Amino acid sequence: MIMNAKTIALPWRDVDVTPEQGRGVLVDGWNTNCPSYLEDCEIPEFAPLRLPSFKYDDVKYAVRIEITGRKGQRRPYDDRQWVRVKITFVGDGEPDTVSRGWMTV
Repeated sequence: MIMNAKTIALPWRDVDVTPEQGRGVLVDGWNTNCPSYLEDCEIPEFAPLRLPSFKYDDVKYAVRIEITGRKGQRRPYDDRQWVRVKITFVGDGEPDTVSRGWMTV
C-alpha cells in the first residue's frame, strides 16, 4: 500500500520520497540526532508503517507519514537530504497523536 506518494525537486533531479521501509525519521522533540528507520507494519489496515522508539528497544509505534516539505534540505550534522513530514501516531482505541519531523530522501 503506497501512502502519500510524492516527488520533490532536488537540485540535481526529481526524487520519489514515498514513506517506505528503510527511510530514516527524526521526530521533533525526541532529542536525538540518530534517525529511527521505518519498518513495514504487520497489520497494514491499521497503519502502513512502524517507527521504532529510539529509547526503548522493544517499542515500535504504528505510524502514518505525510510529506509536508516541498524540497530537500541538508541537516547541519550530515550530508543526506531530508524532507519535512507530518507523523501520525495511530491510537489503538485512543485518539491519534500528530507530530512533525524529518525523513531521509
